[in-house]
Amino acid sequence: MLNSVNIIGRIITELKPTTTSTGGTCLKFRIACERDYSKAGEERQSDIFSVTAFNNNAKFIVNNFGQGYMIGITGKLKTYVHPNEDGKKFSTMPF
Repeated sequence: MLNSVNIIGRIITELKPTTTSTGGTCLKFRIACERDYSKAGEERQSDIFSVTAFNNNAKFIVNNFGQGYMIGITGKLKTYVHPNEDGKKFSTMPF
C-alpha cells in the first residue's frame, strides 16, 4: 500500500519548534490550501492541514520559512483514535 501526500499552501501558524523526549526537534504547524474551484459569485474556500516535521526537516523549515510563506510538503497522512469523555472513540489528524 502507498501512503503519500503532497500539499502546497501557506503557513498560517507561528513556527515554534519543541524538543522531543529523546532530544530531537519537533515542529507542528498548519498550512492553508486554497481550493482550485468555487461556485459562481462565491469566494474560494481553503482547506487547513496540520503538519508535523521532525529533526532536520523541522530545523530547515524554521530557518527558511515563516508565517505567510508558501511551502510544499511531501509526507504521510496519519490518523489517531482517541476515547472521548464518554468512552466513545473518535479519530483525529495530528496537530
